[in-house]
Amino acid sequence: MTDELARKAIQSALSGNWLQAVRLNKEILESNPKDIAALNRLGRAYLEQGNYSSAKKAFEQVLFYDPTNPIALKNYKIVRTGKNKKPKGNANQNSSKIPLNPTLFLEETGKTKTLNLVKLGEKKATLQLRPGDEVKLVPKKRSITVATFDDIYLGKLPDDLSQKLIFFIKKGNQYQTLIRSSQDEQVKIFIREISRAPKLANQPSFSSKEIVYQASTPENLIHEEPLQIPDEEEIEGE
Repeated sequence: MTDELARKAIQSALSGNWLQAVRLNKEILESNPKDIAALNRLGRAYLEQGNYSSAKKAFEQVLFYDPTNPIALKNYKIVRTGKNKKPKGNANQNSSKIPLNPTLFLEETGKTKTLNLVKLGEKKATLQLRPGDEVKLVPKKRSITVATFDDIYLGKLPDDLSQKLIFFIKKGNQYQTLIRSSQDEQVKIFIREISRAPKLANQPSFSSKEIVYQASTPENLIHEEPLQIPDEEEIEGE
């Protein structure tokens, strides 16, 4: 039941329904007052509504149970220095909803991709992620891991996609990576190509196929598509 409530709370945040997000996370906390993820989500929902006082209390509770929690520490600084402004309008009306930027997860063929991370990091880290949080790609020799900007490991990209993006990154492509959702056994990210190297002008970063990677899928069974990485000579000759 708690997992289902958490899923609904996350979806409420994704749709910008912060009133519902507050209600759902409070319901979770009634049965488990020490649920760190729910407390962080509750604090975020209050923060989005401009209710800094309640947000501060939620993040203080997180820090009471987990003094080094990176999500709570970051947001606690915001609520301590921010102004306690309430959103205009009746808090019980739809006008009080403060949605995420509608262009945040805008799909563009060949330039964006939504996928689930594989080989997830510790639940303590992944369950504290919020929709819209920016994370970073960390290219290795043969793989790409995903981490917070505090270098907390979250998971990795499937090998096929890693090899492809390593090539593009080395050539000069740049990407932005956002958390789309985070649940018990799943972290979904959104990758956007924000600039393309001149030599790769005609090379899309991603396939138009919709591939959903599961965190539990063995890597030897994961194949995005036959890799279409151009030869060095082809690139130089363009």
